[in-house]
Amino acid sequence: MLGPVLGLRDPVTEEASMQAGAKLRDELARLETRLARAPFLCGDAVSAADCVAFPDVRLTLRTSVRFPDVTARLGLHPISDVFPGVARWLARIEALPGYDQTFPAHWK
Repeated sequence: MLGPVLGLRDPVTEEASMQAGAKLRDELARLETRLARAPFLCGDAVSAADCVAFPDVRLTLRTSVRFPDVTARLGLHPISDVFPGVARWLARIEALPGYDQTFPAHWK
């Protein structure tokens, strides 16, 4: 059960966790494919698509840092090895002017 490992009250079965991990890998693979064609999701410049997708992908990265054994078991860690294009995209977003002002202080 992964619930206690992740600090959740309700138990998460290994099967449910693996299914969710597979869905997340599929979505990250879609982003990886798109980012192979351009530096941002819709082309050469940051767009609303990047702004919408970034928080969820960044949360996945945070999870992989906090729970590397769990995310490795799900095939998501290290993200820079599994999805290098996504990792480079994250770095491009994080390099944008003003990004530091939006980063949650408790994540640092």
